[in-house]
Amino acid sequence: MKRTLIVKFILTICIIGLTATLKAQNSPCPNFDFSQRNFTNWRCQIYKSPYYSYLTSYSNLTLIDTTPIIGRHTIMTNFSGYDQYTRNGYPNSQLKLIPDGFFQSARVGNDSTKSDADAIIFPLTVDSSNALLLLHYAIVLNDASHYPNYQPRFELRIQDSNRNLINGIYNSYTAIADMPGFICSSSQLQWKDWSTIGIDLSPVIGQSINILCFVSDCGHGGHFGYGYFIGECRGIGIQVLNCAEDDTARLEAPNGFVSYIWRDSVLTIVGNNQLLKVYNPPHKARYSCLVTNALGDTSL
Repeated sequence: MKRTLIVKFILTICIIGLTATLKAQNSPCPNFDFSQRNFTNWRCQIYKSPYYSYLTSYSNLTLIDTTPIIGRHTIMTNFSGYDQYTRNGYPNSQLKLIPDGFFQSARVGNDSTKSDADAIIFPLTVDSSNALLLLHYAIVLNDASHYPNYQPRFELRIQDSNRNLINGIYNSYTAIADMPGFICSSSQLQWKDWSTIGIDLSPVIGQSINILCFVSDCGHGGHFGYGYFIGECRGIGIQVLNCAEDDTARLEAPNGFVSYIWRDSVLTIVGNNQLLKVYNPPHKARYSCLVTNALGDTSL
């Protein structure tokens, strides 16, 4: 009996592992979430420190391609670990290296006191299977108290091959210390807990884009910045969960948004959560959901 249970357990583990592997292989954005625990399909970039001050935004710097550099482009796999600068900082609050629901993340940048800048880039051709991006990120920054353009900085960008932001979508997010949502861990150290931005790419289906995560140290040196990142992609739309014998239809909008407004066929508001339950749904009824992401961008 004990042997049988062991065999069943091993078979279960094998099936789960095989399912996860097949899911990763069939993803519309292979390794966007670092499920391979490496930087396959990603481009890594660095900016080498100059001997003078520099503006820290991505648009002001020229980065060069490189193989992944441990400490500057790092895969995190300790899903029970915490960031060292936040572990004993803010009471009852710690920054996890990997958010709940994942087993890996990528850290971009490091805690050196040089004037470095680092980036990772994921190229993607947009189609109906990957038109929704979920960008999960966390940030750790020194508050250098310098002019904002020289502060350590974190950026997410959706751009073309010439580094121009893609028009027609919400295409960028930038953070420096002292912005809303940051937690003070010490007099100079601030951090932002894991957050998610959902971005609708359907207006640019057919285009080739680059999704970039960028972090830079202080432009005067002596103050660091780094961030953690995980990406997901999927088709955009409402998932219908309904069985023929059930009197309730469950309509689920994409996650990654901060606001949901559901309307029925005559445009009456019928819900404001990600999941809408419709009792005894009328034949051929139509429902729409207006979603708003953390940056204020809306999509229907």
